[in-house]
Amino acid sequence: TLFSILGHHQGGFLYRAVRGIDSNRIHTDHEPPKSVSHTSTLDHNTKDVEQLKLVLAGMCDGLTQKLYYEDVFAKTLTLIIRYHDFTTLSRHRTFQEPLRSPRKIYPLVTQFLNDMLTPHRPVRLIGMALSNFVPSQGEPNLFTYKDRTKEERILAGMQEIRRDFGKN
Repeated sequence: TLFSILGHHQGGFLYRAVRGIDSNRIHTDHEPPKSVSHTSTLDHNTKDVEQLKLVLAGMCDGLTQKLYYEDVFAKTLTLIIRYHDFTTLSRHRTFQEPLRSPRKIYPLVTQFLNDMLTPHRPVRLIGMALSNFVPSQGEPNLFTYKDRTKEERILAGMQEIRRDFGKN
């Protein structure tokens, strides 16, 4: 019936698929991403810097969750702004100290925002990206090791809570 309705190729595919027959290889190796990013087109163009910072705060939280999941730190931060006339600006910076904490990333990205915004020009889209990953066992810094360890425990606890009870 499948062959007569869908033809040999599609009918054969569906026949095998519903029976779990597939000759393709299964790849179990997980390749970590080269970057994580998020953009948000705003409901209304805005000049409200506080609204833009609020959007960035949510992005920081979401992107750092992805870094934690992938067990990496990012060294490069990028901010993207698109104005109402579709002019798009992008700035990035690479840091010596790897980043994964929203507490450290948020002040950096809001500083980018303050430096990039043109007064009285409505923003249509805002986005950020983290890239240039290093493994979580990256180079420890003698002066921030204790703080980083405490912060890592807090982030790990937050991830467990989110995993068990949901994002909100």
